[in-house]
Amino acid sequence: MQSKPSIDLHEIHTMKRKQTGTGYVFEKEMKRTSILFFFMFFSVFWNAITWTILPSVFAKKEPEMLIFLLFPAIGLGMIYFTLVLAFNKIKLTINATTAVTKVGPLPWMGNFKINRNQISQIYVEQYVSYTKNDEPIYRFAIKAISQGGRVHEYVMKGLQHYEEALVIEKCIEDLWSIQDKSVREEFQEVNRSS
Repeated sequence: MQSKPSIDLHEIHTMKRKQTGTGYVFEKEMKRTSILFFFMFFSVFWNAITWTILPSVFAKKEPEMLIFLLFPAIGLGMIYFTLVLAFNKIKLTINATTAVTKVGPLPWMGNFKINRNQISQIYVEQYVSYTKNDEPIYRFAIKAISQGGRVHEYVMKGLQHYEEALVIEKCIEDLWSIQDKSVREEFQEVNRSS
């Protein structure tokens, strides 16, 4: 088995880590500047056009015009998504009995909770988050294997850097006294520069 690299916490620039009396708290912003600015511009543009044209469309008072209600619904959805990108954070709280990931303050997907007594192993998995110019964009997830070994549950996902995921994995293993073992799905970094 290839040994995992040693990571100092100063190598993580995109996540805050705080040690508490009972465990750890990791906090990461969802904000990605380029995507945020695109959605800010596009949602303002979409809503400006939609809300300008909508009164004249409904002035005709024809039932077919109800289809145009999709445009303000899409516009409001884009505004909400832009606010999520701008203000939401991912917070992972680990203590001796649980690991809880919460996304907020605005409701959004990505909330996970696992209990220590159900977990036998923690590992880092790489996955394709999306494609850009036909090239896969990879992200990392921390996953937990249940005591029976069948269920692989998320602890946290959407991490841009392997080092972020590795530090979280090591903190959980240390806190929960889990001996690190090789997992078939586990990401193995091949070319780490020294």
